[in-house]
Amino acid sequence: FKNRFSVLKDEAGLTDISFKNLVDAEETRQLKSFKRMQKRLLRAERIKQGEKLKQYEDLFLKVHPGGIWQERQFNFSVFFADAGRDWLKSCYDMMNVEKSELIISHLI
Repeated sequence: FKNRFSVLKDEAGLTDISFKNLVDAEETRQLKSFKRMQKRLLRAERIKQGEKLKQYEDLFLKVHPGGIWQERQFNFSVFFADAGRDWLKSCYDMMNVEKSELIISHLI
């Protein structure tokens, strides 16, 4: 952007000095406009990323009530009492002992 204006200023200066001043003024105006646009885009991106972060934090708090692992908050017996052996079987079916991963499941 600046290189293009530099070439244009040189060419305008050969024609008339007032044209060179005109190109200088236009360059300044364009650069200010570009910086304003850049600030607006960054602000919009921050808002967008902030919303995503909020969604992730909400999901985290659903999976980790009180900010700790759910099994520290609710005992195994609560789920077993509600759903019985079927719940235990579904948990076993979802697990892969070769992978260490978090499994999110809903209760029936």
